[in-house]
Order: sequence, then structure tokens, then C-alpha cells
Amino acid sequence: MGRKRWQSLPSGSSAIWFCDADAGTATSLFNVAKEGCWSTSIETLLQDSEVNAVIVATPNSSLHAIAVRAMRAGKHVFVEKPGGINEAEIDDLILTSEQTGSHCKIGYTLVHHPAIRKATQLVNENSIGTVMFVKGTYGHGGRVGYENEWRMNPALSGGGELIDQGIHLIDLSIRIIGQRLDVAHAHLEQHFWRCDSEDNAFLHLKSRQHQTAWLHASCTEWKNQFQLDIYGRSGRISIAGLGGSYGVEALRFYPMKAEMGPPESITWEYPNADNLAFKREMEDFVLGVDQRRDQFIDLKRAKDVLRIVREATFYSRRNQMAPDA
Repeated sequence: MGRKRWQSLPSGSSAIWFCDADAGTATSLFNVAKEGCWSTSIETLLQDSEVNAVIVATPNSSLHAIAVRAMRAGKHVFVEKPGGINEAEIDDLILTSEQTGSHCKIGYTLVHHPAIRKATQLVNENSIGTVMFVKGTYGHGGRVGYENEWRMNPALSGGGELIDQGIHLIDLSIRIIGQRLDVAHAHLEQHFWRCDSEDNAFLHLKSRQHQTAWLHASCTEWKNQFQLDIYGRSGRISIAGLGGSYGVEALRFYPMKAEMGPPESITWEYPNADNLAFKREMEDFVLGVDQRRDQFIDLKRAKDVLRIVREATFYSRRNQMAPDA
């Protein structure tokens, strides 16, 4: 992910240091970039006065600690989602940002995909009326040895598929519904990969106004898939694909007629959406630093996402431990 972030830096930005605990990884990116320097020590780059911002792209268990060290060294920070492995770590990011004045952004890249942005615009314009419910599926098929990767090791990732891809669906649902969501039901299951975490997460989230999100995150999808459907009282929005192996990103808008019946279908397609989203996200980070934007709404939402992860995990474990009726 660090390579992808470097490739997405906006014009006028340059990499000064490439840092990784593994020298081979650090030098590999340095050799491709042909700029800056490389190191295996985070302290080396934090002590460099020319460094204005740090991108933290590590396993989840290290995100918070490095981000806090960078802010305390006077650097602005872009940290990959989820920013930490629990709510307390996000609280610490918020506190450190307040104390140091350093800008901190957590990388929820899907928000910057063009179809998601268009859907948000349509919802905000009341084009589908009040949102009633959201259905989302996000998944891939893994690869040989995937059960041994850090994402499936709770000590490094903080969970499994729920905290990997599932949090994107949770984040989008909170943004689209615009209300606090709570866990009505959750089932985390290990269907295929033999490891210490779930490979499928099924969630039913609900607002106090009875708006619902039905979400499924999976690493047994076999064919990569992203599907998000938003149902309002006067229309529906359907998003499929994210570019690349997920297929061409497209949004279909179905405005409901007064007489009901089959709706009109309006389609937008977005080639190269994946690269565009990464570039927009990094541009947004730089603008946030330059314009001293208030980032705390996004940080508090990231905390809320991890609250739902915690509650869903507890709900599923409690039900799995309960004796059969």
C-alpha cells in the first residue's frame, strides 16, 4: 500500500524518505522511486526537519503508535484505515492531533471513488428521498497462503475480514444513512481459510429511525466483487465495481415514477476509478493540511466504525457460545 500511496502523491509533493523495518522492502521502493533516501529506522525520518508529512502504511497493530510518534515529532499524518485496532487508539490520535496541531487523516479510500461521490451527491440532493436501507457486499478470493498473511492474524490486524474490508462497508453506511448505527445482528464465520480469524462477516445494522444496513464482507468471494445498493423512498442507487479486478465502476440511478411501475435507468461509468480515487484522497490530505481543515468529524467516525466492529465481534462470539435451544 505504501507504493500505491507514493504513486498517488499530488504534483508538487515529493518523497524524502522510504522507511520499512525490512531493508529489502525499503530499498525496493526507493529504487523504483529514484528519489529521496531509505531507512529501517522511523526515528531517522522523524528527526528530518524537511519532512512535513508522514504516510503510515503498516499492519493495523502498528498504525496508531507510529502515527502518534509522527505527530509528536511535528509531522502531519496520513494513516491507513482503520487507524488503530480499537476505539482507545483512535481517541489517542484525536488527542495527539489536538495537542500538537498536526493534521491526521485516516485513509478510507472508497469515499473518494467517483461512483461513491456521485451517490453521495444524489442522496444529499434528496434525489431518492429519505434513505430506508443499504445493502452492501465487498469481497475477494484471497490467494494461496492467504491464511498466513498478517490480515488474517488478529495480533497484527485486530481481527479478520470484518476489520479488513468490512469496515469500508460500515463507514459508507454511516455516511449514507447519516445516523448512528448499532448492531442488530452479526455473524462472523470461518468458512474456508484455516486461521484464527473470520473469513466472512455478516452484519445487520440499524439506526434509531429504523434505517437498516445489510452488509457482507468476504475473502471467499472467489471473483472480486463490490456492490452497494441504496434504497430511498423515491428511488434507488446501485453501484457495482471499483475498477481493476473488481470490474468497471458504474452507478445506476433508478428514480421512481409517481405512478410507480418500472423506473427509468440512468447510468454513469467510471474507467480507471481505482487510480483516480487514490489520487483524490492524497490531494484531499494535502488540501486538509494546507487549509487547516477540521479533521475531527472523520476521526470520530473512524472511532464509531471500530465501535461497531467491537460490538459485532462480541455479538457473534456470544451467540456462538450459547447452547442450542
